[in-house]
Amino acid sequence: MRDLGELGQSQFYGLCAARGIIANPSLVDKRGWDYHLEMPVQRQAGDAGSMHRSAIECRVQIKSTERGRLSHDIEYSNLHSLATCSIPSFYVLLVFEEDADQVSDIYVKHVDEVFSREFLKKMREREVSEAGFKPNSCTKSITFSAAEKLEKISSLLLKEKLLGAIGDDYDSYIVRKKEFLREVGYEDGAANVQITIEGQENIKSFEDMLLGIAGAVPVINIKAHEQRFGILSSTPFLDLPAGTMEVTRTSPNWSGSVVIKASASSPGHTFSCDGFFDINAQEFPPTRSYIKTDYFTILIEGGSFHIESRITPTTEITLRLLNKVIKAMRQLRCEGCILELVSSDCGRLATCRINGTEDEQQGPLRLPNYAQYLAEKFEIEDDIVITMESLYSHKARLYDLYRLINPDYHPVTCGFDKEAEVGSKAACLSVIDAFLGEHHIIGFFVIAGQVTSKQKVVGRPLLVRKLVWPAGFDNGRPELEEIVSGFIKEYKSDHSVFFAGFSWDNREQDSE
Repeated sequence: MRDLGELGQSQFYGLCAARGIIANPSLVDKRGWDYHLEMPVQRQAGDAGSMHRSAIECRVQIKSTERGRLSHDIEYSNLHSLATCSIPSFYVLLVFEEDADQVSDIYVKHVDEVFSREFLKKMREREVSEAGFKPNSCTKSITFSAAEKLEKISSLLLKEKLLGAIGDDYDSYIVRKKEFLREVGYEDGAANVQITIEGQENIKSFEDMLLGIAGAVPVINIKAHEQRFGILSSTPFLDLPAGTMEVTRTSPNWSGSVVIKASASSPGHTFSCDGFFDINAQEFPPTRSYIKTDYFTILIEGGSFHIESRITPTTEITLRLLNKVIKAMRQLRCEGCILELVSSDCGRLATCRINGTEDEQQGPLRLPNYAQYLAEKFEIEDDIVITMESLYSHKARLYDLYRLINPDYHPVTCGFDKEAEVGSKAACLSVIDAFLGEHHIIGFFVIAGQVTSKQKVVGRPLLVRKLVWPAGFDNGRPELEEIVSGFIKEYKSDHSVFFAGFSWDNREQDSE
């Protein structure tokens, strides 16, 4: 009786040799393949583009038949070996007429992603559901189709069939297969977690986490199973009576911008944002939505809104942007505010009116606005990067400067420690500084007027000189004294001049 398998392998080897394909036989057939093929790259001497390209490699399992049978039972271990092989894999069927010495038909089946997915899922099902399942003693039938048949017996057609399945870029094929094997079956998640949540407050907190709001809830009866192809492992990898759960949503339902307007006709403040919907939402707009910007969040529940700042005391932010955020959050709390949600992909999603309950004067933080006013008066054009912590550590000094410069707080009364005749002309000179981010601002003020009592003068402060130094500069004291001396000489001819001294900020005082 002839050895059909040996005959088929020898004829396949001959076809490979005829086309320059190096067919390396498996000496011990335990890994599901008969030949490891190498197809050298065709290149010309001096061609730099192909100089470093490796030979195209693949593995082939040979099947032979003389009855035209196109279905064959193959061991799961054999199928698994080729499906998970890091290089291209094929089954080749050689069909012989009865007692014929030469092959009559050849079929080439590529172990592609569709084939591998179907097989790996089936193997996963059997491994989990059948206690005695053994890959090397269980088989699965595979069938060769007419589309996989060579038009005729030809070494050229055989090589073209193999290369056609692999594609033009062998290296990309290898990368895709590795990625496919890593991710296949995990499309619906890599684990299944079952928990019990007790209490309405905890249930609400859990729903908030599913909406994208950070938090944690106590849970009981925790069981977690590995999952692949939607099939759970028989034994949980986590089994706890109680614990705490946190859920983080990293992918928003939409990304785009939120536009906040005081009214429908007013200009808006625009912020980039991510939008999250309730995962159980059946309509749009959903009952619950969560809008997340870099600076604040908006939770929309039915007709109510909850706004929360994301700016911490140590968040670094430009002064202009901080004032924009504060103004927007102030408007969000006011009656009649308009909220527009705009998706980057779909355009405008929704426009809604907020029925605020707070008075317009409530909510804003004044100090950042005062600081921006001072930055403009001192002609600082660069963006000033600050933190709320650093800004409020210099609160008192910034307030003093603001009130001296802003005419809304004029006139002011200046006291001095020398007696002067009531009704006479007097001038008080003062130097006050403060820090705005990495800028050290210094103002020279003169309050000139008539003495109203023996030690007081009332007038409008005049900013006669302003300096802006880098925050780390500390060698300018002689320059300051020279400027002060100049102003004293200027006013001394017809005023009693009183110098209040240097009101100096050491960056460590006035913390709130």
